[in-house]
Amino acid sequence: MMVVGLSGFHSVEFKGVNVDIIRNTPHVTDNGWIGPDHPNTATEEWGKEMLETTANYIVDFMEEFKKIKLS
Repeated sequence: MMVVGLSGFHSVEFKGVNVDIIRNTPHVTDNGWIGPDHPNTATEEWGKEMLETTANYIVDFMEEFKKIKLS
């Protein structure tokens, strides 16, 4: 069982990662790119791996989030 704990007013911690529930994107990035790896160096294989990993993480997160009783 995954433990989801509160880590901030607008985020939860899931699998060791803080996940923002409400994110003001322009405050985080002005061009949509976040991280050390520039998109110009990406490969098709890397893109597929990132999409699959991200999709699996989102599915796991949503399954756990559904278990939380919201008032």
